[in-house]
Amino acid sequence: MSDDSFGVERSDETIVPRKSLWIALGLTVLFGPVGLFYSTIVGGIFMTSIAVIIIGVTRDTGVLLIWPVCIAWGLMEAVRVPRSHRKFH
Repeated sequence: MSDDSFGVERSDETIVPRKSLWIALGLTVLFGPVGLFYSTIVGGIFMTSIAVIIIGVTRDTGVLLIWPVCIAWGLMEAVRVPRSHRKFH
């Protein structure tokens, strides 16, 4: 697998677009769980649902729990290669 400077990884069969680490970081820092939709749709739905519940119960302190988790999750998903494109040697 070789890296291309345009954010694409090339393998023998397919071209896999990568998510930008900087965009994932910016969106999750600014928008928290909603910004997570850029990296992972399932994660965005899950964390937005959890955020509504936690912030509804705890008011402002729930944000201190939700935002760092969203940032970490968004960054991990941005650099992860999809399972369908992983090569096992």
